[in-house]
Amino acid sequence: MDKSIHTNEHHVLVVLLREAREAANLTQIDLAKRLKQSQSFVSKMEAGERRLDLVQLRTVCLALGITLPELVERFEKRRASDGSPAEEPTTSGDAAAQKPQSSSRRKNASASQRNPRTK
Repeated sequence: MDKSIHTNEHHVLVVLLREAREAANLTQIDLAKRLKQSQSFVSKMEAGERRLDLVQLRTVCLALGITLPELVERFEKRRASDGSPAEEPTTSGDAAAQKPQSSSRRKNASASQRNPRTK
């Protein structure tokens, strides 16, 4: 799973958030006041420089007058129309999806097992 803010999917999300703000006839300052945040918070969010967690995203949606499920539906439709590949979830038992630990991580893990006080 990519954690970068530079993915196509993240770009789709921030475009949708900006479009929702504009559809609600709100400026960045208006939205910032509703969120009790600064205008720069909204600007960074819309520029894709700030990632939002689920709770923050829901709060932004409510301030825009839409629900989180509505935003998710729009996101999935836009993502599909842009040709972005769907990410398939992996299970913990899927050996192909698991990355092997580096030798230094294995050494650190075994050292911490020998000495429980080592973190």
